Amino acid sequence: MVRILCFGGVSRAAHRYSWELANGPIPLTDNPHDTCILHRCDNPPCVNPAHLWLGTHKENMQDKGKKGRAATVSGVTLNPPREVWKYDR
Repeated sequence: MVRILCFGGVSRAAHRYSWELANGPIPLTDNPHDTCILHRCDNPPCVNPAHLWLGTHKENMQDKGKKGRAATVSGVTLNPPREVWKYDR
């Protein structure tokens, strides 16, 4: 399950917030959707910055395949459910 945090009306995956707090802004590329934050621990809800690394979408798909997490049905990769957490100050 991917955790989603909402700050000031902006929703982002919790592990992306964690990466930015520890390392600064996620570097922009020609295709911003190609920049991923991957998990060394193979635990998608994890937000420990020591367990996260920067990679591409292709590297993320390869990592999932190597670890046996890429569930498919007729060749379509399934996404995990999302949990949304709202933070109101």
